[in-house]
Amino acid sequence: MRNDKSVCILTIIILAGVFSSSRVTIDAKGSPTYNVAIVSYHFRPQNINITTGTNVVWTFWINGTDSGDVHTVTSDNQTQSGAGIFQSALMHAGQTFTYTFYSPGKYPYRCSVHPTTMTGLVNVTGPALNPPSSGSSYLPLYVGLSAIAAAVVIGGVAFYFRKSRRAGKIQPQTM
Repeated sequence: MRNDKSVCILTIIILAGVFSSSRVTIDAKGSPTYNVAIVSYHFRPQNINITTGTNVVWTFWINGTDSGDVHTVTSDNQTQSGAGIFQSALMHAGQTFTYTFYSPGKYPYRCSVHPTTMTGLVNVTGPALNPPSSGSSYLPLYVGLSAIAAAVVIGGVAFYFRKSRRAGKIQPQTM
């Protein structure tokens, strides 16, 4: 009798711990990375071919003839609002800008400070991918799993005590 109760309580604690700490996340680690140098008023290489899910890192080198200037990485492709699909802030020598491409297509880009001399193209092939979501978008799933876990635990405890009471293992206490 005591052993059954201990096993039941231990099972409840384990289930509660497992379900209360469950979170569904998408990890972008392991994505391929392609490096582009910004040096002497050029993007090197100027044109790149990548697959969907690749991170492109533009690095403004500090040893070029332009190290005292500023540059940007600005997409010529625009959203409905007119903003570039990707756009860095003003970059100083030594800074980087990273963008991950999830949709196939051709993405011409330029430096908005030097738009006629600094241009490039990212050609992306492969299937369209969904970008990873932030953890907060999984809140309904997290709450739902916790509610299911709580219902299972409560139901298990109620079933155990009901079965024990019918078997005469638990006697109602009177004072």
